[in-house]
Amino acid sequence: MLILGNMRNGLILMNVAPYWQVVLRGIVLMFAVALDSIRTGGYK
Repeated sequence: MLILGNMRNGLILMNVAPYWQVVLRGIVLMFAVALDSIRTGGYK
């Protein structure tokens, strides 16, 4: 959550459009889930 909060603040400061903020947060969340799945061995 800390990473998402910092990313949100940074995107606001850089005047990124709200639509792209949501898209980028979604990409970060999908990356985190994929990384965790790979790290833990996925479905067993």
